[in-house]
Amino acid sequence: MRSYSLDDVRATRKRRDSWWTVFMVDPVACRVALFVANRTEITPNALTRFSLILGMASAACFAANSLMLGAALFYVSFMVDCVDGKIARLKGTGTPFGLWLDYVGDRIRVVFCAMGLAYGQYVATGRLAYVLLGAGIAILDLFRYVNAPQMKRVRQTVKSRRRVARREELAAMREAMALESLGQGAGYDVSYSSPLTPPHEFPDYAAVAHEPADHGDHVYESYEPADRMPTPYEPPAREPGHDAGYGATIPRQASAHADSFAATQPISRRALSHAPPSPGAAPYDQEKADPYEPADARMSVRQRFGQFLARHRVRTHLMSGIEFHAAVFVLAPLIGPAALLPVTTGAGALLVLNEIFLVYRMWLSTRAPAARTGSRPPGPDDQQHVRTDPFFTGV
Repeated sequence: MRSYSLDDVRATRKRRDSWWTVFMVDPVACRVALFVANRTEITPNALTRFSLILGMASAACFAANSLMLGAALFYVSFMVDCVDGKIARLKGTGTPFGLWLDYVGDRIRVVFCAMGLAYGQYVATGRLAYVLLGAGIAILDLFRYVNAPQMKRVRQTVKSRRRVARREELAAMREAMALESLGQGAGYDVSYSSPLTPPHEFPDYAAVAHEPADHGDHVYESYEPADRMPTPYEPPAREPGHDAGYGATIPRQASAHADSFAATQPISRRALSHAPPSPGAAPYDQEKADPYEPADARMSVRQRFGQFLARHRVRTHLMSGIEFHAAVFVLAPLIGPAALLPVTTGAGALLVLNEIFLVYRMWLSTRAPAARTGSRPPGPDDQQHVRTDPFFTGV
């Protein structure tokens, strides 16, 4: 049997995952997966079933009002649920049935834990709010995991439509380029009778080559008017106290010799360029980014935070279904019964806001292809604009 290393197990982690999984679960799950892969013959489906059994035990503890034990069992159940995926990717033993079992097992575990938590707190306190709390947890979780596959289908449909639109645009571009090339090679007669395009007579270079070398003025007068001959290059006048040339100029001290290197005075970066700004350039008094300053110092807090998340494989939306489960079934029970209602309500509100944001982004993505494939403004020849960029690949 092949022996796996910890790096092999870490290579099976998802490219992006929730912050709870990355920081609180994966450090333990990777080592458990290494032990299971090297010392046992347990299959991923067996691990999924064991995770479901632990989830049922957690729900029973919640129903018996044993919150801390229920939270610990829920954490272990979720950790084992992460191990089965790593084993399946590590050994290549995953099956389609295993995907279904993992998905359905997660839903069963969450619904039973919500029911157990609501029942245990209702029996202990007699408050109907805990019954509504359990129902809200189950509804939010089911909506989250029913909505996610539908959103994925919409994104795939939008991507396929974009690919079709790009292929059509590429075909139109190729057709336009083919028509243009045919028009250029049709051999139409071009008239030079217009005064704007006078005829140009080219010299007989073959005859000139056999004539004796003569550099007199008549050679140039025959073929090129005198007013079109190039004039000798004259360097620009040197300003006093400056070095003439291209690029930045360095001012020198007036009392020193002009060719003395020691006379060069220290200057700032802002005073390096004495040339007027180019059209469209920012004015001198506008603050600019220092090119000599490190890139990390010019980044905003948001950019640094985004790089930190990407470096640690953390998804940008910080409240998803996994964080919601961790807050409701792990953090709140560990804090105490008094934290169940406020923590669950806050986590549920954040989850709803996250879902609204994801739906809004999906809606924007569905509008973008329609805007690109809609009516375009007519060109100068009352034809549609066709992209003729030869470097455009289309896909």
